[in-house]
Amino acid sequence: MQANRDLEGDRENIRKRPLSRPTSSGEDPAACGMPNAKEIAAAKAARARLGYEGAAQASSHDTGKLPDGPEPTAQDTDYLDSSQLEPLASPGPAAQEAVSELRSSEWLVKIRGLNTLRQLAVHHTAEAVSSSPTTLPLVTECVKNLRSSVCKTAILCCADFFKSLRDGILPYLDSGGAQKPQNSLLLQLLLKASSNDKRFVVEEAQQALQVLAESVNPEELLNRLMPYTAHRNPKVRGRVAMVIRLAAAQLSCNNLASFGVDRLLKTTGSFISDNTPEARDAARQMVPLLHRAHASEVSAAAVGSDSMGKENQGCPAANTRSRSKLQPAEPSLQESAPGPLQSMANGSSSSEHAKPNWEDFCNSTLSTSAAAAVLRVSNQ
Repeated sequence: MQANRDLEGDRENIRKRPLSRPTSSGEDPAACGMPNAKEIAAAKAARARLGYEGAAQASSHDTGKLPDGPEPTAQDTDYLDSSQLEPLASPGPAAQEAVSELRSSEWLVKIRGLNTLRQLAVHHTAEAVSSSPTTLPLVTECVKNLRSSVCKTAILCCADFFKSLRDGILPYLDSGGAQKPQNSLLLQLLLKASSNDKRFVVEEAQQALQVLAESVNPEELLNRLMPYTAHRNPKVRGRVAMVIRLAAAQLSCNNLASFGVDRLLKTTGSFISDNTPEARDAARQMVPLLHRAHASEVSAAAVGSDSMGKENQGCPAANTRSRSKLQPAEPSLQESAPGPLQSMANGSSSSEHAKPNWEDFCNSTLSTSAAAAVLRVSNQ
């Protein structure tokens, strides 16, 4: 409080001090209103306390001169198409050099290493596979790089690896899984495809995910995507739904049934009411695929139950023929018309193989609102 009062007093003294004017020789400065040495010292101390003195000294040293040295040269990055990449003369040493370049702090050196890996993936698949345990974690780090040029080149590198290695990329695709998202190449691509930072990076990540869905085993990819269907980022959920739809479209009805129509239907039911338009759109496109797969299951179950019934009907006759060779023919309960117990047995065996219709299947698998939304789409 005392310091504040002192500052206020300093301001008041400075404000009330009369304007100085030059004095003639022999004239008393005090008589002309000029401050004496004591007042000048007090004014300087007040300016120092108020912070004016340091600003004045800084402004006196500021000459406004531009920094010396040569101007930095502009660096352009060429994003080559896969068809423009040429084979390497020495793939093995080139792979080792690419690893050291990816670990460099210079972004241009990183891009050079990524382009070398692209050449390996396109023209030297064996070397690309053997070096994958070392190179792909470094590529994942480059996908996370804040410099857009490095990030886009790394995504292009991923797409080349997907097309060349195909299922060989699966062991390195989701290292760490949802528990260690920083190590997951799949999640980093999903995040880049969902960001709003650089449009050309987003588009490249979307294309890489499409290449991934078309290149690897769809069922294996679906298993790796399922943990991310409940990601807290809605845009990531939208990209996950898109890739799930692309992967499911690669499967036949029998393969969809073996993967689990009910499992995919639950995922579709959660996406169809998601707050992301992309997730809802992908879910609407998934419904016809699942509907056809379920219809195929119902048809297969019906054929199986019919054949089972025919086998059951043929068994008593065969037993009768075998008995007729050993015993004289006598009327028996087995040879007469099937009774209630036999009819019930045949009915129970048929019901075990029967499949519910699509509407009942949706209502038993999904919540009421999700089932209504799915049925509304399937009835369109």
